[in-house]
Amino acid sequence: MTQPPPEPTRPDGWLPPSRVEAQGFQPGTVPPGPSAEPADTTGRHGTVRRPRRRWGLAAGAAVLAIALTVTAVLLLRGPSGIPGPELPSGDLPSQPAVPTPAVVAALEKHGLECLDEAYDPWLVKGCYAHADQRIVMVRMKVDASAGIEKFLVQVLDGNVSTATRDAEFGVLLELMMAATDVPAADRREITRSVAAQEVREFERIGWGELYLPAPQPSVRTIILTRADVNPSTLTARPILGSYESVEAALTDLGYSCRTEGDASFICDGKRPGEEFSGAFNDGAVLTLSVWFEDGPPAVDAPILVDAYAMLATVADPHSEAFRQGLARMALDAPEHVFMANCRIIRWEQRFEIGSVDFA
Repeated sequence: MTQPPPEPTRPDGWLPPSRVEAQGFQPGTVPPGPSAEPADTTGRHGTVRRPRRRWGLAAGAAVLAIALTVTAVLLLRGPSGIPGPELPSGDLPSQPAVPTPAVVAALEKHGLECLDEAYDPWLVKGCYAHADQRIVMVRMKVDASAGIEKFLVQVLDGNVSTATRDAEFGVLLELMMAATDVPAADRREITRSVAAQEVREFERIGWGELYLPAPQPSVRTIILTRADVNPSTLTARPILGSYESVEAALTDLGYSCRTEGDASFICDGKRPGEEFSGAFNDGAVLTLSVWFEDGPPAVDAPILVDAYAMLATVADPHSEAFRQGLARMALDAPEHVFMANCRIIRWEQRFEIGSVDFA
């Protein structure tokens, strides 16, 4: 069996690029979501598919199975007198609220759901709409009084014509330029550049810095940063302080861990098709993926129980938030969960924990 390659490209390739790696949406890339991600055939070692469950068991066997399941959950929850790690509830820890700009109401009327993404070192509010082959994003860096200092608009839609996609992109862009008081001359210049499909990457205009990459087959993106705001990126921050502690915890749980080069790791070997992988830098973990088979797991699935146990062992301030976030993903099946300045995103065969990025 061949060895797995390094951790696959970050799944948020549909997000805007960093200032260092400026690139647009790549043709063939598919947005995240349970029905959008392609089959998991690359980026990990070959998996052995478990047989599907067979239904129609005898009544006695079914009752016994239910009783065993209830007993297992009780053991996992660790009631008084019974050993075992307690399952997280999925209730996310409270965090400071991000001020809400007035434009959020209009974005919600457009069908977007607005969420608090991060509160340190930036205040970031994000508004999203997800559907099959469709992601609409409007993200904002705001100040303490809800003023918008930087914003991103991105419309990805593989189900409609280019003209329809561009029309929706234009509506959202006009909303955001009005909300940020972009001067009329700049608005005309930006609108003209968008219509002409110009490429203007990190150019200065009167209001600030413009990032307008070339349109791709199914996506348009723009980022505007006010002139008095540092345009540097918020990206690639550690989520856990020590890869060594993650490796030690997973090894104790029965996984075999190895590094690929000097920037990624894979821990597998306990159950076919299940593994932990990620990226690290200077010993700190930058991303952590929990891989599974047959769709998102139940909250008490073995792979998640191992994830909870590993995170409980790792001494890091984010560990409990990630435990709760993973449980939330399993219980409610959202597209993503934001907590502790980080995000867990749901893919067909993995949950990925990473920092909140904003190019």
